[in-house]
Amino acid sequence: MKTKNLFVSALLFASLLTGCSKDDGTKVTPEVKPDELSISGEVSGTWKKGSIVTVKGDLFVPAGKTLSIEEGVTVLMDTTVKPEFIVQGNLYVVGTSTSPVKITVPESARIAKNKFGKLWGGILAAKTCSELLLDNVILEYGGATATEASSSVKLGLYKALSGEMYRLCGSQMLQVNWW
Repeated sequence: MKTKNLFVSALLFASLLTGCSKDDGTKVTPEVKPDELSISGEVSGTWKKGSIVTVKGDLFVPAGKTLSIEEGVTVLMDTTVKPEFIVQGNLYVVGTSTSPVKITVPESARIAKNKFGKLWGGILAAKTCSELLLDNVILEYGGATATEASSSVKLGLYKALSGEMYRLCGSQMLQVNWW
């Protein structure tokens, strides 16, 4: 009986070591899905390489905190809420030429009528932002018009006038255009 249990254990161990294989003998590696997050509010830390992040509301990198976004991350902005990405601390978004970071909208919203975007607010640096780096980043479908309800307006970064976006610079107002 003891020999039989030892034989069964050895057989199970050997099957674990060999893994799955196709009929032709090649090994099958199970597909690993990247991290998938759904977020809003305060963010900091690191969004890992290749992950998918769905943004459901305005994002804030608090003063004194840092958010790093690694290569290959896809950030999907909600087109109903039209979130803003407000940086009060530090933001480092670093893709590569072969694996850029992509900040966009869900694929279903990437249609001809949305060619000029305005489906999410954009990335805004507050006065307390120390560093903001965007390297090898694809930004798509952004530039939604700020309103009185926008976080950027409530924080005094923009002033909503006649449906246009105006950036406050000291006592001057500059109109911001998204092309």
